[in-house]
Parts: sequence; structure tokens; C-alpha cells
Amino acid sequence: MSIQAKIITDSLNSYNNSRLTTFIVKFPRIILSEVNTHKMIGKCSASSRARPFKLAVREVKENPFIPLEFQENHKGMQGTKNLIGWRKWTAIKLWLLARNLAVISATLLNKINVTKQLSNRVIEPFMWHTALLTATEWENFFALRAHPAAEIHLQKLAYLMLEEYNKSIPEIKNPIGLNYPSGEFELEDFININPDLEWHLPFSDKMPENISKTERIKISVARAARLSYASFDGKTDAQKDFAIYDKLLKDNPKHCSPAESAAFPTRDDKFIGNLKGWWQLRKIIPNENAKDSRVIKRKAEWGNVGSFITL
Repeated sequence: MSIQAKIITDSLNSYNNSRLTTFIVKFPRIILSEVNTHKMIGKCSASSRARPFKLAVREVKENPFIPLEFQENHKGMQGTKNLIGWRKWTAIKLWLLARNLAVISATLLNKINVTKQLSNRVIEPFMWHTALLTATEWENFFALRAHPAAEIHLQKLAYLMLEEYNKSIPEIKNPIGLNYPSGEFELEDFININPDLEWHLPFSDKMPENISKTERIKISVARAARLSYASFDGKTDAQKDFAIYDKLLKDNPKHCSPAESAAFPTRDDKFIGNLKGWWQLRKIIPNENAKDSRVIKRKAEWGNVGSFITL
């Protein structure tokens, strides 16, 4: 296995030229924290808490992540010299020895019935990670990460993504005037009063035939969610996808991150969530931002002498 990047949906708002692009990527799990520092990118990705242990350990045994290079010890964050010859060979062998010991430890934890969300953690340094990444604001990511100073694996991923981004021709989407149902509503209610909305939907090229727009949206969201435990394998089971959608967005609290990649174009270029010129499905779901009654509310007031106090 190697670092991979592929655009699966690419859309251009005809009114303001805001481009919304969704990648599916594979990269070493050790750089997940660096990917997650980019707040303007919507993410839905594999989860050590959700993935079956047998699947995770088999992948680590058969296709472990091995660093592209083993850099010499250095000051600061970025090295410039790589190990070569017998030192590189020895580093690879020691890395795989660490993998073997981690697999043994994780397997023993699993044998004594320790939850997968802990046993899977032991083998994370050797895992490959799959993620769905969606954004309108890609230039900052490319400027920082498709750069010689970036961590070498994230650098490789960013260069691949930049190449794909520049090759891709986005599909033109036209915004329309919007109407909103009042109060609590279902997705179908929203679609029924806005039937001409053109949507940006990941996995839209592998949908069942003869299904409604509402059903297409639900399937797209469900397939994004499935990345947490098993990547979409091309097989279609619409009823299971509908059930996943309902569980995600009707539970309390709702789990809305898989609804961040589906979006429709707007007539202005304001930010809605982390998208510019596009309205995320997440942002039309009632109560998508969960509230907690246990939180103690605070307010600021000016005191008699003009000092700022918190009550």
C-alpha cells in the first residue's frame, strides 16, 4: 500500500466561482493529527474505536505502514539527510520488529476480551488511514503542506492532492432561491420545496438507479459515515444506507460530520460552516449543534467602576 489521493466529487458554483472538492485519501495514520490541524477541511475517516479488531490487525500484518525514509537524527522538525545502506536496512527491520511486538500485544489484549478501541490503539503507528476530505479553501493546505519543509509523508500526500486538484475539471452547479420549512423537518420536506437544487454528493457515481434526490443524499452521507469502520467497496445496499442515515441524524445527540461533504451552491460567497459559497447539508439539519443543559451559563457585565467582571 502507498499514499494515495483521488478526487471523487468536484463542483463549481456558477454564480461566484467557489469550488468545492472532495478527496478520498490514504495516508499513514501517524500524520492524522497534522491533517486534523486544518480546520477548514471537513473530514470523515476511519476510526480505531469502530474498526473490527480482526480487520485492523490483518491489515497491519499484511500491509504495514513503513516510513518512506528514515531520516538521520536532527535538530528542529525537519531533517535533510536520510539513512542509507545497512543503517536503512536495519531501521526497516527494527520497524517491522516493533510492528510484530505490537501485533502480539494487541492480540493478547483482544484474547482477554479488551475492547477494540484500546487493542486497536496499540497497532496504530503501523496503520494506513482512509479519509474523506471536503473543502472550498484548499490553497492554505497546499501552501503549507505541498512544501519541502512539511513532514515527508504529509508532503507526499499534499503534492499528490495538488496534482489531482489542478488536473480535475469541476462540474458546474447552479444556485437557486431557497425556501425553508419551519420548525422540525425531514430532509425530504426540504427537497420537496427546493426540487431544483443541484447538490455536491460524494460517491454519486455509484448510486442505485431510479432513486429520488432525497435518497441519493442519504446514501452519500451514509457512505461517508461507513469510512469509520469499512471503506465503501462499491456494493450497494440502499436500505442499510437509509438506516445508517437515520441513526446518524435522528439519534440524540446527532452525529453530523458525515453530512459535511454533501452541499448545495449559494448565491453569495459567505462562509456557512467551513464552506465558502456552499451550504452544507449539516447546516440545514435542526439542532445539528448539540446543546447540553448541564453547562453552567456565564454572562459578562460592567461593574460600577467600569471593570469587567464575569458572573
